[in-house]
Amino acid sequence: MPAHTLVDAMASYEQDDWKRMLNIDNLLDEAYASCHPDCFWGQPRRVALTASRRW
Repeated sequence: MPAHTLVDAMASYEQDDWKRMLNIDNLLDEAYASCHPDCFWGQPRRVALTASRRW
């Protein structure tokens, strides 16, 4: 299998007691396999949006 590069991204914003965060794993949605020593297919693009508040 040829070499591959995975790109992840994260952005966050804080205001007052609130924090918002956007995470994107495998931004380019690359199909890939990893073998160490067993082989498995990598995860497709994953997007997570979270919000938290400090009390």
